[in-house]
Amino acid sequence: MCDAVHDGVKGRFNELLEESSPGIERFKHLIRSLIQVMDEMQDEVLVMYQESKSLPKDALTYVLDRDRSMTDDIRNVIVDCRERGEIIASDQEIQLLSENIMTKGYMWTFRRWALRKNFSLEEYTELQLQDVMRSIRTHQ
Repeated sequence: MCDAVHDGVKGRFNELLEESSPGIERFKHLIRSLIQVMDEMQDEVLVMYQESKSLPKDALTYVLDRDRSMTDDIRNVIVDCRERGEIIASDQEIQLLSENIMTKGYMWTFRRWALRKNFSLEEYTELQLQDVMRSIRTHQ
């Protein structure tokens, strides 16, 4: 189940990400795409993480490694922005930002029952994007 969910999330995420421009526009598209994919696959993601607590240690390690792989994909897009001179960030800041973005995606899945009372998917996505953009330093 873990592979199917991660492959589905990562595959759909990469499909959406391929449609975007390089640099900061790709970074913004990444955030929108991640939250969209989490919305599309929220039931599968929720079940996978609920069941992960009962997995044996080696299976749990595998699940977490797959999760880390997605965070690495996000980190790579941010590093590309830094290499293009579009953002200013240390390696440590980039790692934390990658984790925060992943958490924002998961939050839509794990807290959807509360969030949907106040936000549409589009509102949530744009507010999270604004929050992330305020948190980074740019040359522009």
